[in-house]
Amino acid sequence: MDEKRKTLFDQLEVVGYLPEMRKLVMGMATPFWWFGIDEKGRLRVFHNGTLTVFRSGVRQIGVTADHVYEQYLIDKGRLESFGPGECRTHE
Repeated sequence: MDEKRKTLFDQLEVVGYLPEMRKLVMGMATPFWWFGIDEKGRLRVFHNGTLTVFRSGVRQIGVTADHVYEQYLIDKGRLESFGPGECRTHE
């Protein structure tokens, strides 16, 4: 991130915009991560992101950013031992 952008984010933090945005996002999103055994045989978390969960009345649907889903598919395709992390929805 360049200095101009860092300065902008610092200003948004000071005036209270980013703290409020974080509260809003955390009320609508939940952490999501995936883990497995790496090439050296160690259990580890590979990557993470956030999900927003929608309830259709029939099922729950988790929506995430495209780059998070793409990385999930890459890791899932290359790893033998693989599983999703815990996902807690807000009630």
